[in-house]
Amino acid sequence: MRLRMNLHQFVYNLHFDVESVRAADVKVDWDDAPLPFKIYSGTEQLTLPQAWPGIANQSGFARPSQPGIFDDLGTLLWYSYGLTAIAQTYVPVQDNESAIDLVQTLRRFAPSGGGLYPSELYVYLNMDEDKRGVYHYDVERHTLSLLRTGDFDNYLQQALGGRVDFSNVTVALFVSTMFWKNFFKYHDFSYRLQGIDAGAVVGQVISSAQRLNFRSIVQFQFLDAAINHLLGLSEETETVYAVISLVHKSDGTALTRQKPQSPPVSATGLYKLLARVNPSYYIKSRRIKAYPNIVDLNRAAMYHSTEDFYPSDAEPARFELEKADSPSAQMECNPGQQAPAQGKQVQQVKLPSEPGLNYDFYRACKQRYSPGADFWFGQVSINDVATLLHEATSTVDYHSDITAHGDAGMAEGIREVAASRFVMGVCLHGVSGIEDGAYVYDRSSRTLHLCNEGDYRVRLQQGMSMHNVNLHQVPLCFHILGDVHHLKRQYGYRGHRIQHMEAGIVLQKLLLTASALGMNGHPLLDYDEALCDEIYNSSAINKTTLIQIPVGYYRPVARLEASLCLQHSVKRP
Repeated sequence: MRLRMNLHQFVYNLHFDVESVRAADVKVDWDDAPLPFKIYSGTEQLTLPQAWPGIANQSGFARPSQPGIFDDLGTLLWYSYGLTAIAQTYVPVQDNESAIDLVQTLRRFAPSGGGLYPSELYVYLNMDEDKRGVYHYDVERHTLSLLRTGDFDNYLQQALGGRVDFSNVTVALFVSTMFWKNFFKYHDFSYRLQGIDAGAVVGQVISSAQRLNFRSIVQFQFLDAAINHLLGLSEETETVYAVISLVHKSDGTALTRQKPQSPPVSATGLYKLLARVNPSYYIKSRRIKAYPNIVDLNRAAMYHSTEDFYPSDAEPARFELEKADSPSAQMECNPGQQAPAQGKQVQQVKLPSEPGLNYDFYRACKQRYSPGADFWFGQVSINDVATLLHEATSTVDYHSDITAHGDAGMAEGIREVAASRFVMGVCLHGVSGIEDGAYVYDRSSRTLHLCNEGDYRVRLQQGMSMHNVNLHQVPLCFHILGDVHHLKRQYGYRGHRIQHMEAGIVLQKLLLTASALGMNGHPLLDYDEALCDEIYNSSAINKTTLIQIPVGYYRPVARLEASLCLQHSVKRP
C-alpha cells in the first residue's frame, strides 16, 4: 500500500525525484488493464454523421458541398479523439531476448503516453431543440451517449464564471481525465502524463476546429464540482480538465469573452440545481487500486467559487510558495532574459521568415506516430527548423480564459502572456546553416539564442533510463520549458495541470508540423530534468523542462496497420 505524500513534496517529486513516484517494483497487471475508452450502457445513442477524412489543404476538408453543423461536428469529434486505425506489431519480451509479443493498439490522431488515452470527451449540444443536451463521445461506435437532456446555457455560463456568452455557443466540449486509465501502469507518475495528454487532445481540437469553420475558446478555470456533476462524474475517478466553447461560423455569431460575473457563484449552490445522474459504464478492469495522492492533488486544484478564478489582468501572486516547490533555493527569477553560454557573449542565429505552412491535414494526422527505435539520421535544413519552431509556437495565438480580457488587441496580448509561460528549447546536430548546440527560441524576432555549444546527443541519451529511442539518430531534440513553480503563484495547485495542458497543446502542433515535413517526433518524459535544465541554463529564467521531443526522419515502420472506418467493437461483459 502506497502512503499519501505531502502535496508540495508530491509535486516536487513528479519532476525532480521521479523514481519516488514510479513504483518500479510493482508489476503491471495487463490482464486487468482498462480499455482506452469508456463504454456507457443503457443510454440513448445519437448517431453522428460519417466523418469526412480527406483534406485537400489547410483551407478546409474535402466534404459535402453544403455540410451542416452536425456534419462538421461528427468530423470534428473523429479528428479530435476518434479511433482512426488499428495496428499490430511484434516487440521483444523484456528479459527474454528470444521471445516476442504481439502488441495491438487502437490509434488516434492525438498522442498519448503508452497509448493508454486517459482523457474522455463529453459534448454539450446547443443547436437543434431535439438534440439539445449533454453527451459522452463514444469513440468505439462514433456515437453520442445521452447523459442529460435540456438547456444548460445558464448553468454552464455560471460554472465558467460568466466569461463566455453561452447563448451564442453552438457546442461545448469537455476534456476529462479518468485517473485509473493510465495509473494502472504509471502509478503516481501518471499525473504528469494526464495533463500533457489532455493538452494534446485540446490542441487537436483547436487545429481541427480551425479547418471546420468553428471558432473556439478554451477555458481552464471553472467550478469543478458543478461541471463534474453536470456530466455525472465522481471526482475520485474522473474530473474535467478543460472546457472548449465552439461557435460555428455559419451561425453568423461571434464568440466573445466577457468580464467575470458578479456576484460570485459557488459550486455547491450551483450543482444543487440539478439532480444527480449516475449512468453505468464499462472499462474492463475489475481490480482498481487506490491512488490517494492523485485524488488529493486533484481536490487541492479544484475551484469552489468563481472568486477563486485568476483574472488575466496582472495582479500580485495569491499563493505562497514553499521550499519544496523549487529544486534550488538559490534559483533566481529573471523573466524575459535568455541565459547566455557561460563566459561567452550570447550568439544568435536569425532564422528565415517562413510563410505559414500549408499542408494536407489528414495526411499529417494519419502519418503522425512515435518512431521509437525507427529514427534514422537524415539531413535537416535551417528552413525546417524555422518552420517547426514557428508553427509550434503559433499555438500562443489560441483564445483562452488565462489571457487578456476583451477582443481588442487580443492576439498581441495572448502572445505576450503565453510567451512568458513557456520557452521552446532545441538541441541541434548536423543542421545545415546552424552550429551544433543548445538554443532557445525567441518567436518575436524568429531568432535562436545559443545557451551552450556542442553535440548533446550522448548526454541526453545517458539521461534516459529506458533507451527506447536512439538519440544518436536524431538531429533535433526539442524541450518545452515552463515556470519552475508550475504557475502556482497564479493558480495554486491547478497551475500544474494548466501548465502541462499548454505544453500538450504546443507538443501536438510540433508533432503535426514534423509529420507534414516528412519527419516525426517522439514525446518523452523519460529524461534527466536536472541535465536538461543545466544544458539550457534555465535557472536564469526561472524555468524547468516539462517534456523532451526528439524529431527526425524515420524508417518505414514494421507493423500491420489498417484505417478504421468508424466501425469497431470490443468484447462486452
